[in-house]
Amino acid sequence: MKWITMSIPALLILTGCAADLTVRNTQVVWNSDMKFAATTIANVGTRRSDATAVYFDGDENPVSQNYRPQVQAEVGPLEPGQSVTRVANLAPLARAENSFLANVFAITVRADPKNLIREGDEGNNTEQRPVAGSAYTCIDFNSIPTGTRYGTPAGQAPGTVVISQGGARVTVENFSFIGGGGTFMFARVDAATPNFGSGNVLHVNNINLDFDFTDVTPPVKQVVLKYADVGGFENLAVNGSPSPIYAGELVAAPSPMGGAIVASTSAAIPGGKRGAFAAIDLAGTIGHLRVGGQEFFLDDVCFR
Repeated sequence: MKWITMSIPALLILTGCAADLTVRNTQVVWNSDMKFAATTIANVGTRRSDATAVYFDGDENPVSQNYRPQVQAEVGPLEPGQSVTRVANLAPLARAENSFLANVFAITVRADPKNLIREGDEGNNTEQRPVAGSAYTCIDFNSIPTGTRYGTPAGQAPGTVVISQGGARVTVENFSFIGGGGTFMFARVDAATPNFGSGNVLHVNNINLDFDFTDVTPPVKQVVLKYADVGGFENLAVNGSPSPIYAGELVAAPSPMGGAIVASTSAAIPGGKRGAFAAIDLAGTIGHLRVGGQEFFLDDVCFR
């Protein structure tokens, strides 16, 4: 019977009776404001996988001799068919010793990098994505005359289309308060200030803007925008979730939201903060992004 006991592990692998981790749907947001990568790790095997790790490596040319960029995340046990998403922020790794990440040309994601899990297929644990993907289409407000108003001052009702650009439509919508109730005030095109924006920006005051991407081709997988917050709180929803809407600080918004990972950055400016926000869809598409605030400014709402 000795030959039977020695053959069981090999037989299990050959017949597919093993865990099988795979990396899929990796996306990268990489610009001057944000350096994020998001991915899905799935167990496509027939047995439970043990806890392991996933590495996000910044591939460089030339390679840094010190402080090579890498973010590590934990992946818990996964049952067959189960998956998790993980997000890595590489921006804090920028330093002089790695040229402030200027030499990064791609992100490589590796699940179970030390091969601690016996898998049916060890060749599908890695996925690489370039940091410079397809170009973004942007709504930048620069072609709209300053002083243009939307919402109540313009006699518009919620749901009115106010901007159409790049296949996307923008409507004005009701703003929700944290404690319940809401209002519908105005958005106004202003000139950028030294503290925020370039060209024109959109001043948003107690109103929401719904960006409708349902007619954009190919389907939208990422939305990235620049914002300034100089008072009050914000509203946010992706693909209609949460319902009725998230109300609070944008930097504290829950993730995932509406099937998308949401991430943001912020830095202090006089009287408030400015930053960037991204919605990264790892499963389907981003059909709607609704965002607004009280003393809130938007610039360069970009999508691809």
